[in-house]
Amino acid sequence: MPSQKQHLSQASHNEKLVSNYKLLDSEFTDWAITALFYSALHYVEAYFAKKYNWHHRKHEKRNPAIRRCLPHCYDDYKQLKYDSEEARYKNRRFSTKELGDNIVPDFEKLKANILRHLK
Repeated sequence: MPSQKQHLSQASHNEKLVSNYKLLDSEFTDWAITALFYSALHYVEAYFAKKYNWHHRKHEKRNPAIRRCLPHCYDDYKQLKYDSEEARYKNRRFSTKELGDNIVPDFEKLKANILRHLK
């Protein structure tokens, strides 16, 4: 089971992918959304690792745990998951404006909430 530190490292790694390749300002918005979603997932898992010593291998188990234990993060997480699925499975191309106006703020809000709980 990955530790809190390992989850935080992976979240940061995924964020670096977005920034290093300037995915937010590119035609690869699908990859930006996917990387941000998986960063969010690892922030959530870092919280669960610290608080409960839990590790979720499946979304079906993680989602209700987020709703129950992190209700203030649930809507942002759910939207990031939905957007990443739209990009990955339905070939939806998000505009850079959509990223900047909606997706990145949802991610940043979730990240800030989780990090506040990890202090």
